[in-house]
Amino acid sequence: MNKYKEKKPKEMILDVYGHREDGKPILKGDVFTTSTGRHTTPYPKVGVRGKVKANNWLIENYRLEAEARHDKFNVTLSKAMNPKNFTQSDIMGIHLYLWG
Repeated sequence: MNKYKEKKPKEMILDVYGHREDGKPILKGDVFTTSTGRHTTPYPKVGVRGKVKANNWLIENYRLEAEARHDKFNVTLSKAMNPKNFTQSDIMGIHLYLWG
């Protein structure tokens, strides 16, 4: 028996506004379940440039979800997004796509 079993991610869900449904803050390493049942990559450690890192994480998971759904339109959109020039509508659109 392997004592180093892979940990199953805890079932955590974000709402369409990007808040954890249990009301707690998002922490480094948190993994979330999308509306299709897939898991995101672990949330990154955010520091001084936290907003850009968080945006990169969001775009990456958006692209991965679109690829898993074979959604070429949203894959193309995700590749064109710039995390340094991210609008509120970009964020809301991604949240709806992943958790809506």
